[in-house]
Amino acid sequence: MHRQAFIIANGWAAVVANDVNDLRYLSTMRYLAPGAAMPLRSHSGAETQFMIVEGMLEFMVGGGTSCLGANDFVRVAPGMAYAYRNLSDRSPARLLVRTVHPLPQPRRLTTRIEYVA
Repeated sequence: MHRQAFIIANGWAAVVANDVNDLRYLSTMRYLAPGAAMPLRSHSGAETQFMIVEGMLEFMVGGGTSCLGANDFVRVAPGMAYAYRNLSDRSPARLLVRTVHPLPQPRRLTTRIEYVA
């Protein structure tokens, strides 16, 4: 996975359904009440992607801020801090949130056999 966060403003994106048996992906539709904010957070083991469906949001990613609207996209790399808030005081914002967990890393198993006579 790429380690940089980025924002695509004034763009379009297609939502693609994933295999329901692949638990590395989690997609949710979130609603944010007028004036509400999601506090600063980060996820060390997962990339988080946001597509704004409706409303105007202020996004803070890694210390930078940007105002975003419908069809804008935000990608947050694992471990990077982010927060967002609904700029409207009248209508809720709606956003699609997709969390992508990386493939599990293979583990090396070490065994030791001792023979006792």
